[in-house]
Amino acid sequence: MSAVPFVGNIDDASFTPAEACALVRLLDALQLHASDRDALLRAAFERVCQAFNGAGGCALIHPSPLRLAYHSNLPPALVAHLQNALPAEEVDSVAFAQNAFAAHNVACDILPLTARDRIVGVLCITTASHSPACGDVWRARAGAWIGDALARAHEQTLPRQSIEWYREFVEHSPDAIWESDAQGQLVFVNDATCELLGYTRAEMLAKCVKEFEQDPLTYRDAVRRELRDKGMLVNKLAHLRTKNGLIKTFRFTTRQVSDQQGNPIRFQTIMRDVSDQEELAHSLQLSNQALAALNGIANIFSRPSELSHALTLVCEQIASITGMETVAIHLIDPTRSFLDMAAQHGLSDTLLPQVQRLGLDDPITRSIALEGRVIAERDVMTFVGTGFAGPRSEGYHAGICAPIRRRGESAGVLFVGSRLVTGYRQSDVDLLTNVANQIGVALENADLYLQMQNRVRELEGLAQLSTACVSTLDPDSLYRLVVDSTLELLAADVAEIRLVENTHLARVAIRLRDGEPRSHAPISLAGLEALVNSHKPLIINDRDNDPHTTPEIRDALALSDWRAMLAVPLYTHDRLIGTLAVLRALPHPWSRKETDLLRTVANQVVNAIYNAQLFQKVLAEQRQTKAIFDSGLNGLYVTNARGYLTMFNDAAEHLTGWRRDEAIGQPWEKIFANADDSPDKSLVHQVIAARKNVYPRAGRTIQRRDGTRMPVLEAAAPLFDDKGSVLGIVGALWDLSREKQAELERANLMEVFAHQLSTPLTTLVNAAEMLERPSLKPAQRAVLLGILKNEGARLQTFARQFLGKKGAFASSAPVNLQALSLLPLVESAVQRYRTDNRQHRLRIKTTRPLPLVLADPERVEHVLANLLDNAVNYSPEGTPITIALRASDAHVEVAVTDQGIGIPLDEQELIFQRFYRVRQPTGERVHGHGLGLAIVREMVTEMQGTVWVESRVGNGATFRFTLRRQK
Repeated sequence: MSAVPFVGNIDDASFTPAEACALVRLLDALQLHASDRDALLRAAFERVCQAFNGAGGCALIHPSPLRLAYHSNLPPALVAHLQNALPAEEVDSVAFAQNAFAAHNVACDILPLTARDRIVGVLCITTASHSPACGDVWRARAGAWIGDALARAHEQTLPRQSIEWYREFVEHSPDAIWESDAQGQLVFVNDATCELLGYTRAEMLAKCVKEFEQDPLTYRDAVRRELRDKGMLVNKLAHLRTKNGLIKTFRFTTRQVSDQQGNPIRFQTIMRDVSDQEELAHSLQLSNQALAALNGIANIFSRPSELSHALTLVCEQIASITGMETVAIHLIDPTRSFLDMAAQHGLSDTLLPQVQRLGLDDPITRSIALEGRVIAERDVMTFVGTGFAGPRSEGYHAGICAPIRRRGESAGVLFVGSRLVTGYRQSDVDLLTNVANQIGVALENADLYLQMQNRVRELEGLAQLSTACVSTLDPDSLYRLVVDSTLELLAADVAEIRLVENTHLARVAIRLRDGEPRSHAPISLAGLEALVNSHKPLIINDRDNDPHTTPEIRDALALSDWRAMLAVPLYTHDRLIGTLAVLRALPHPWSRKETDLLRTVANQVVNAIYNAQLFQKVLAEQRQTKAIFDSGLNGLYVTNARGYLTMFNDAAEHLTGWRRDEAIGQPWEKIFANADDSPDKSLVHQVIAARKNVYPRAGRTIQRRDGTRMPVLEAAAPLFDDKGSVLGIVGALWDLSREKQAELERANLMEVFAHQLSTPLTTLVNAAEMLERPSLKPAQRAVLLGILKNEGARLQTFARQFLGKKGAFASSAPVNLQALSLLPLVESAVQRYRTDNRQHRLRIKTTRPLPLVLADPERVEHVLANLLDNAVNYSPEGTPITIALRASDAHVEVAVTDQGIGIPLDEQELIFQRFYRVRQPTGERVHGHGLGLAIVREMVTEMQGTVWVESRVGNGATFRFTLRRQK
């Protein structure tokens, strides 16, 4: 190491002889220890301490942070302070030293050490005197020499330390490091290299690099060319053979060292064993590929309705991810005797016919398909046994067979094959096993999807049938709807309905999928004891072999050439009314599901059939009643409680000269006015006031329509509703022009006529009471009740009153105010009118939630019924009727709006009076007595509400009423 060069002349006159001697001694020490920084610092401190006549001190040097490099003869507390209080950042070292020594009352002289005009430390010399021993020039020169010497010593120490550290790092590095000459002969290896490859250092240095390499020659040549072109290879892979024969994967970086002419003289390489990482990465890659494949297959199976196409796509996917050229999926047939091909990929035209169906009598195939065995063969040519004959004949070697299971049972086999000899990892087998499991799940999902579709179809069919059943009361139309729906729901060849007629079942409707019925013969009930007595279905899977087939049934089926039949009884009110049956041309084992479905259909339609029959009976009774009313020789009429005519028979037209359409809606006094203008009270008022029959009444003369006069005999009786209120009167009159002397006979005739009316009316009432049984559905009950109770009860009251029975006009029931929800009552009323009046469109408008009201529920129902009846009667067919509900602070308002004829302003108050009716523009009158709105006002008033109407002629009407809110 060369001496430290110094600048300056120590013989300068500015130095005293003592200072010059001190500088010489300092210079000698710096030159002597120039290469050892610590020794240089100690020697420099001693020379300065001598020059300053010091007793001790310390050296604090940079670079940052400041450190205590040397100390001598200092109090321990000061030394501890200097060691512990040294700052971590750059500081003014002179000030720090002064403060530290002053804190411990130790006098010192401080010499700053500088290098390149920068303080690199201080020498602190303890002195007995405060007078400086040397001048400022000497101090500056000494501080510069020492600082410069320390800096140069530090600079020369760093490379040496770096080289020593590098050699130590290379030798003990966990990475393998070697160096080779230009010919590839190893000239250096570290401990890690020897340990990883299993050789001693001597064994390694006796070998060439190529003796360890296991990569193909083309790869090694490409690596060397790249190294020659670039001078360095970074992050490359190499496979090296260890002493025990294992192949390890290394990731390496190599640097080429060249001479001045650019020729390579050394190759330095650092390597890291990444065998585990590469294996892990490879396994992860395979796992990702398997996961991606399974996800892809899952996506393919996401459409259960396209299973056949999905299986073909899965075969293609399996071939792609496994690299195998042939994939086949076989499923077990229902007899569990064969495997039938469901999809395939890559099968040759010659092999395809051989494997289209595989028998499960083959031991290998059976063990896979039924026993769940997984087979993975790298070369089936060496397989011992007769299995895989077809693939072997086609030159196949490798193959994997995995069972397909569905709901825990064997469902088929997945075959994958290749013409190449192939070694399998367990992950390959696991992947195909998972795929086979997914196929099984897909098959199960397809079954569930098919069942769901069938169930949806059945529910939709039942819903449509239910709607159809309430859409008509015509029996023939209903029968056709039922057999059509049943045929589609059961997917049968024939559906038929038979009804009981005496001792036989007569067919009333039949629907065939193809052709025409061959026989219409009835079936005797004698051979159907189980069906009639136990309510059980009749199940015949094959008429020729089924033990349940009686001779009567066998003969009936033979006539129509049907082999299988499923029939369920139609029971209502504990009475058999008929059967619903489906039939097939071939033998068919009827399932529990089919039996339950037919029962459901039968339960759904039986009441509709019964009600349709009953409705037809009611219509017949009504026609009979009307015929009786119109066929009488005496004049008959009916008025409402206000005395306005509501019914007028043909004989009354003939007697009075007024046409029916002219008389209906007119007051009784106008049609039956006294010819002599006598002030007698009208017959209507007499009957209503007396609330009893008034007859006979002879000796009165009326004025006919043409002005002529006619002596008449009259009788009348009040009409009562169910609550005893007078609805009006029924009256009769006889022409006494020719038979004045026959009054008694006419009275007797009147009594006979009243009895004739009573009989059919009683039948109507009884029918209505039967419909009120709990077994009827609400919608069906509403249809018949709307007809029977409104018309039948009214006519029965007519007959009862005519025979002299008593009643009351107004309801005597007390008002029962209670908190109730108004909307359900409105919805119930609307539902009844929707059923009875399908020619109108009824809708509800409301704000939710509505508050509770204080009202009598029976009176609210009666008010709603009258307002809706009024809207229906005065509105054209097809027009909407709206019921709106709105709440205010104190009330809830209900508004019924129609699109009818409207009400003139001068009649809007009159319509709430008894017996008043608004005339139609055509002059016709709708059915009724004119009591409805009067009763509405009375009932609303009783519930402490108000009712009014808003209308313009030709623009419909809105009837509003209010009820109090519950507080």
